[in-house]
Amino acid sequence: MAAPSDRRRTTGPKLPRGKHALSRASVASNQRARIIDALAQTCAAKGYRAVTVEDIVVYAGVSRRTFYDLFAGKQECFLDAYELVMDRVLAAVEEAYSAGERVWPERIASGLGVLLERFASASAFARLTVVEVLSAGHLALERRDATLRRFEVFFEPGGALLPIAVAEQQLLARAVVGGISETLYSRIIAGATELPPEFGPDLLYCALVPYLGHGKAMAVREARRQS
Repeated sequence: MAAPSDRRRTTGPKLPRGKHALSRASVASNQRARIIDALAQTCAAKGYRAVTVEDIVVYAGVSRRTFYDLFAGKQECFLDAYELVMDRVLAAVEEAYSAGERVWPERIASGLGVLLERFASASAFARLTVVEVLSAGHLALERRDATLRRFEVFFEPGGALLPIAVAEQQLLARAVVGGISETLYSRIIAGATELPPEFGPDLLYCALVPYLGHGKAMAVREARRQS
């Protein structure tokens, strides 16, 4: 992968020069956000394994000392970034899923829609949490597995309607969530930065068909396409 064309580009606001009234906590928060953004951007350009701390600090416009004041190393920075992004994504999905009085398939449709919107609007962070996490060591894989299990909760109401044991319901939810993750991985790794209009409804159909069957899942898909 090519290196970033502008190594000193940052998306976060830079701190004012000289004396300022910002607290130490505010300064650290600003620097932390810039470093996390720099990690995501450099990983998107080079891949996690090729990225160095030097790449990150140059992109973020901070010193190595500042980086190590905030993080023990590259992996800790990655783990913190992963947790931060996925906590926000899960909160947004939960909010969309829980809003209003609706039947379960419509809740899944809303939650999945928000997930795709979040990833489409922040491609570097989508790549970090779906692709680069697989290269960031066993601790990152443990965090990924724990996060995927948190998504399985959204499918519990569907599983409870099926004539199968609780263990089988959990296995089905794990397979569905894993399939969604793998589908997103395939698109991101192929460089597909924009989602075609039919992608969301098609993925929704795949998520619902094990629970609803072809006819009902197709009806939800068509309703989503027309919304």
